[in-house]
Amino acid sequence: EKPEDKSRGSKRGSEAGRLDDSILPYVKQVATLAKANDFEADEDRKIFVDNVWRELKMSKSEQLVRLITHKDGSTAVQSLLPLSSPKQLYRLCKGLQGAMPRVIFNPYGSHVIEAIFGFVPRLVNASMEELQGKDSDDEEEEENEEGASGELESLEKMFAATCDELAGGWMEIMMDARG
Repeated sequence: EKPEDKSRGSKRGSEAGRLDDSILPYVKQVATLAKANDFEADEDRKIFVDNVWRELKMSKSEQLVRLITHKDGSTAVQSLLPLSSPKQLYRLCKGLQGAMPRVIFNPYGSHVIEAIFGFVPRLVNASMEELQGKDSDDEEEEENEEGASGELESLEKMFAATCDELAGGWMEIMMDARG
């Protein structure tokens, strides 16, 4: 690793995410619709959330980091969390691996991380069938999240990897207003 990868502090995560101007109106609309949660049927809500996840490529790490470290993107993601399936929540957590220092010290990203913690019990209680179930955007995702054996990474391993990623920076995280 490069030395700057291990550095911590206000430079890590203090910059806001940059979203393409063409996607910003969509992100704002997503936040509005998700907050209202005024869908005629559960199936309409599921289709909406599936489409947003696919459109925003929220399981792609770099896109996800840009989204949740942006003011409006952070709001949209936080609004989508309660409507998301356990599999989508799993993908979100998986997509954040390797980016925690950038996210946790960001004023918008830290709010998303805090909100995600509220949904961890849903993930822990989800069955493997729920996490492995098919969503409409599965075709492009399967090779990214499955190992050679076709098994999903356990939540315990994801948590341990996150702890390793943040190792040595716990005091700074506790002292930081956003961490």
